[in-house]
Amino acid sequence: MSAKEIGGGVPPNAIPAGPPEFDVGFASDTSPWTPYQKLVLLLCSLVIVLDGFDALALGFAAPAMLPDLNLTKEELAPVLAIGLIGMTIGATIGGIIGDKFGRKIALLASTIIFGSMTGAIAFANDLPTLGLFRFIAGIGLGGALPNVTALVAEYTPQHRRSFAVTLSLVCMAVGGVVGGFVSAEALPALGWRGLFAVAGALPLVLALALFLLLPESPRFLVTRPERSNELRQIFERMRFDVPSDAVFVDRAESGVNKPSAATLLRPPYLRDTLLLWLAFFGCLLAVFMSFNWLPTMLADAGFDLPTSSRGLLTFNVGAIVAAVLVSWIILFTGSRLPMVIMALGGAGGALALSRMGFDPAAPKLLLLTALALLGGCIVGLQVVLYVLASHVYPTLLRATGVGLSAGIGRVGAVLSSFIGAAALSGFGPVGFYYVVAAAMAVTVIALLLVRRHIPPSAKTGATPAAGT
Repeated sequence: MSAKEIGGGVPPNAIPAGPPEFDVGFASDTSPWTPYQKLVLLLCSLVIVLDGFDALALGFAAPAMLPDLNLTKEELAPVLAIGLIGMTIGATIGGIIGDKFGRKIALLASTIIFGSMTGAIAFANDLPTLGLFRFIAGIGLGGALPNVTALVAEYTPQHRRSFAVTLSLVCMAVGGVVGGFVSAEALPALGWRGLFAVAGALPLVLALALFLLLPESPRFLVTRPERSNELRQIFERMRFDVPSDAVFVDRAESGVNKPSAATLLRPPYLRDTLLLWLAFFGCLLAVFMSFNWLPTMLADAGFDLPTSSRGLLTFNVGAIVAAVLVSWIILFTGSRLPMVIMALGGAGGALALSRMGFDPAAPKLLLLTALALLGGCIVGLQVVLYVLASHVYPTLLRATGVGLSAGIGRVGAVLSSFIGAAALSGFGPVGFYYVVAAAMAVTVIALLLVRRHIPPSAKTGATPAAGT
């Protein structure tokens, strides 16, 4: 494609008034999906795989860690909570940093932070040290998600964007599956310290690949004229013919001049911002109830460590299948109906599990199937929520909007640490799953009221009302 073809529809007989314009937004939206763009998706997806592994590592390790460090569930709850507080802070500031200083810098820093601090947990011998390392790791874990969402959305043509963003974020559940397999083998052989050493080393190796191979967002670079040569090289790798004197513009983003969190709380974003916050809050409360406490709940019921780890593994397998399936369905139906159905399924599935006995002597297939279905509904929905948030906001607000939504959602995740411990100690699995069902009911209401749902045919760029 040439600059003339993507300059915004200039009539063929018009006399150019100056250097040719190259519309970065139009080019990104209408380009073929080249191997270079798919490399960005691959690298971002690998970050999320390891983000998911490291985020769940403490939940996997808890059954072995508690007796080794002489801790109770109630004593571990603040450590889980402080890690989630770190994720809340990371999601919030990570998105803002990505919008202001670049997605690549923010994502690289996040990966190094969560990798090094997760590895450091292997050397923790007391609660304060464990909490400090987990808090700092949480900042990195939270900061990765909004920048991956923004990068993948901005490197994928519009007709594939919903699928690509879903594919990258479903890798959080893939990380849970990988973590389940690794934990089932590593905990008996290496202990919980060995598990954290492995979980910490892998992101540091990936960080080197990100530094060498990951490009910056084109729609971020267009706001930095001094980096126009870098932007030109990116589009040449995307198979565009860019004249040496081309002027880069992004006409679709002209309505938003400056990234600001305050903009999200003014029309036309206010209503959907508040409803997205509520949906993220309810969904992440339900998700992290399971991530943090499911292996411990199964161990308390008498299941062995490998089975306890596999319970969370199957929970995440269900999420992978559901998220990919729903991202395909959204192409034809839009996002409202399938997302509401998933939230209703999460509430109903939790109520069904509350009626199911957790007997180690009984066949495990029914229990594992129920956990897979519940994971498909609530973790699969969490993935699609990020896709919806990336649709609601324009480029200059995208990482900030997604990050703040995830940050508010992490408040629910923080509360899950204490609520899960209290529910299990006081009421067992029945009370635990009643809380999950209530959280998903809140999510149903929020999703019904969101206005800017993704329309059919996967148009995930922001709507005209949203400034694009």
